[in-house]
Amino acid sequence: CMRRVILTGTPVQNDLQEFYAIIEFVNPGILGSATAYRKVYEEPILCSRQPSCTEEERVLGEERATELSRLTGMFILRRTQEIINRYLPPRLDWTLFCELSPLQQHLYKHLLCHRVFRTCLQGSGQTNTHLACITALKKLCNHPGLLHITMKERMDRGNVESSLYE
Repeated sequence: CMRRVILTGTPVQNDLQEFYAIIEFVNPGILGSATAYRKVYEEPILCSRQPSCTEEERVLGEERATELSRLTGMFILRRTQEIINRYLPPRLDWTLFCELSPLQQHLYKHLLCHRVFRTCLQGSGQTNTHLACITALKKLCNHPGLLHITMKERMDRGNVESSLYE
């Protein structure tokens, strides 16, 4: 495909992994690999947002956020809410149903067969486990790469059990 367009609301504020997936789709490779992006941009930015961060971490996070904005600003057209309210009619919500890709269907079924997901579906288990399962399925439905990044990191740390649903 020669041109790709994505419409979204607030990608950076919502989730930096989701932002990476969007940018990777629109402009493949500009942010490097998912692992490199996470180390160079996501981790410092998230760390700088923590109240307990050091001054050095805060400055690094701000620098990386500025660099990320500069890189993606070359092809992102951003409009503030003030501009949108002046020129657009009142908001209309539409619900569109999109089929999952074959890979997403396979992974979705695989997750539902996992013991942790079966426990959730039966209504038992802890509330945080239910939320983790919902989050995993949401990530998978948005883009399988979002779930893959999370699973790979947890498996690299040796936490295979939680990698399947967090």
